[in-house]
Amino acid sequence: MEAADKFYWAKVLLASVMAIIFSILRSMDFLGGFATLTLGIALYFPLSDLLGRKFGIERSAALKIGVGAFFFTLLAAWVIIFTLLETLA
Repeated sequence: MEAADKFYWAKVLLASVMAIIFSILRSMDFLGGFATLTLGIALYFPLSDLLGRKFGIERSAALKIGVGAFFFTLLAAWVIIFTLLETLA
């Protein structure tokens, strides 16, 4: 597996972990919906930079690789997990 592939899947994994954390914080009323979305967007840039350095990918490419997968995974997982948490509570 190439570095770009590992980088892509690392972003998807991070988005899933962030969705779990955001869902828990949202269900506990620590964050509102807009604040959660804003936090996800704000964290995308430093996370992409750090992962890019780890996998040896230049900064401009690091921001572009997996951007759609990151945000789709973040939003979809966040909605599903939050819905499950609210349904079970």
